[in-house]
Amino acid sequence: MAVDHHNSGPHQATKYSPFSLVHGREARTLATPDFGVQTVPIQDYQVQTKDFLARALAVVQMENRRVQASNAIAYNSQRTAPTFEENDLVLVDCPVLSDASKGRAKKLVKKYRGPFQVQEVLSQDSYNVLEVSNQKLLKNVHAARLKVYHRNEDIAQPNHPDVVSPASDIQSITSIENNFFHQHY
Repeated sequence: MAVDHHNSGPHQATKYSPFSLVHGREARTLATPDFGVQTVPIQDYQVQTKDFLARALAVVQMENRRVQASNAIAYNSQRTAPTFEENDLVLVDCPVLSDASKGRAKKLVKKYRGPFQVQEVLSQDSYNVLEVSNQKLLKNVHAARLKVYHRNEDIAQPNHPDVVSPASDIQSITSIENNFFHQHY
């Protein structure tokens, strides 16, 4: 009953019920009286349904564009443009994929690398940045991947994607974990 009510009620964004958009007519329930219903020849029904669906599609597309524009205005009203300038120090989000063969787990690798120095402002949202440690230039980096660098060693240490921990380090970490586990559990 609730599904029938949902399918036969007009949607707020499209102004049509899902049933009418699929079938080209409004749904009839068992309680709907059939007083005065006229039969329509199949060719006329096909033409009427095709015309209705064409008009409905145009209305749905127009309503979707209107809602998208409204959402964009609401989102952009709260958005602040990044304010990076040349020579600013930033961190760059450099996603690293997990690679078991190299002993690297995605969840254990720091998300941001840096520091990088902004070399050129390409547009309001795009920058060319230079890695301070090895002078590697990253071109056309979107502002969404940047954040201000604060001189804190815990946040920004260079993460080379192919760093592999030596086996001795892994063994010492494992022994520390085992000791901790036996002391507390």
